Amino acid sequence: MSAMTRRGFLAAAGTWNIGMPDRLGEQVHDLAQAAGFAGGQGQLYKSGEYAFHADEYLNVIEFLVSLRQDKVLVPGSNSWVDDVARARWTTGLAAYYFDGPWCPGVALQDMPEFGEKLGVGPMLVPDAGAAVASYHLPQPGDYWLSPATKHVQAANTLLSDYFVTTGYSRQVAETMSQPPRDIDVVEQSKAHPAYKKLIGWFRESVHLAPDPVAGNADVQQVQIASKPVRPTLGDIVQGALTGDVTDVRAALTKLSSDTAKDRDRAIAEARKKGAKVGPDDYAFPNWKPGEDYTKPMYDKR
Repeated sequence: MSAMTRRGFLAAAGTWNIGMPDRLGEQVHDLAQAAGFAGGQGQLYKSGEYAFHADEYLNVIEFLVSLRQDKVLVPGSNSWVDDVARARWTTGLAAYYFDGPWCPGVALQDMPEFGEKLGVGPMLVPDAGAAVASYHLPQPGDYWLSPATKHVQAANTLLSDYFVTTGYSRQVAETMSQPPRDIDVVEQSKAHPAYKKLIGWFRESVHLAPDPVAGNADVQQVQIASKPVRPTLGDIVQGALTGDVTDVRAALTKLSSDTAKDRDRAIAEARKKGAKVGPDDYAFPNWKPGEDYTKPMYDKR
């Protein structure tokens, strides 16, 4: 990714959790969107096709590999998980660390004095000055009310009343984990300035992605029937960084093909069990880059 900003990286060594393929894959998904990929999780929003082998993914991976080739990754990074990489970063071994919005909350819990040095940077983009655009599905539920509970009213009050209050959102903001439901409270919270800056960027750059399940609940049956496809994106990226994967585009092309085949198989299995679902449920022709995909749009595609 020769056009991607490199000067800051070449000035000092950095690290991130290369030893965690799942996390590594998620980060590459996000970077691919910032590089212009018109979809999420390897799937193009408008057509529903899998395109892990798109140039945006390849360019991101080539850029990350170039960091290793240019010797601007701390030695040993290839095997580190997040706790190890983050700890080395906070002790000054590395100048930068790739991580999500929860990073300040975790880092400062173990080393509060690091807050004096903590800063944040925006997602990388291919061209300096380009606007960042990222797309994410609606956040699924984290807490559920069991039909067998003996405290229905108390549990319902907690879920439907307390968790949607401004006070609770402020508490979430002050843990500096994922952004709270009400991000308007972040600026007034006691969160670190770097976290506040990041959430401010999120407000401008993160958009609501189309969700096949929101368009057709029977897609859930396809998800149940789906099987893991390996090697995953994270496995491929990890292999590229260690030198074990030499033909990245071929590996990504195979991932696209294998993932599409598994989805077709899962759709057929779900349909045999009565689900009314098909490939078209994954296509959103009316999706537009840089915009939220809102509820009325599902009925107009």
